[in-house]
Amino acid sequence: METTAFWTWFQQNELEIRNALVLGDGQNEGILLNLYQHLESFTPSLTCELGWTKMKKHFIITISSFGSPADDSRIVEALAAAAPKIAKWKILSCIQSQPYSFVSFQRPYRLFNWNVIPSSIKFAIYDFDLVKKHYDVLLLLPPSFQDKPEAAILEYINSMFLDLWGEKFVGRRINDIYLTLDRNENFIFLELVDMPFVLDNFKLVMWD
Repeated sequence: METTAFWTWFQQNELEIRNALVLGDGQNEGILLNLYQHLESFTPSLTCELGWTKMKKHFIITISSFGSPADDSRIVEALAAAAPKIAKWKILSCIQSQPYSFVSFQRPYRLFNWNVIPSSIKFAIYDFDLVKKHYDVLLLLPPSFQDKPEAAILEYINSMFLDLWGEKFVGRRINDIYLTLDRNENFIFLELVDMPFVLDNFKLVMWD
């Protein structure tokens, strides 16, 4: 689908999308599925978050690739930038980091009825590409992740990282995520709070 065609479709269906968000019943889910399918036609990772401001004065669509590599982030930004002005809507690009009052390293991160404190997770550099400045990270998980499905863990971690640091950092720096419950002496595990500094200053940190 072309960018112009997508926004034309959105304008034609935005009232139905708003109703689906407000009513939240199964009869209106079809329009949301159509929205997600139209976004996926640009690239499979493309999706969006939908919400509204207080008192529902404005509805919000945040175009997102949920932390996929930087090439997808550029598609996200281009699509959002091409959006026309649509009454009652705010159109944003890329999930932003949440304020400290909402998410922090010392309080449980709540999703899927899980309540893991981010600071209980450590990280190490598993592999890297110094040209692209992309990094594979190995996460040392606390015992509470024992027996949880890997796919669900990765979704939980990705959501946590997006809320902590925002989509642009995650897509720009993190290429892949590996998980372990056992401390491996071949890796130097660091505090999770230091990840942005380490990945943005890898040469300085690791070889100084």
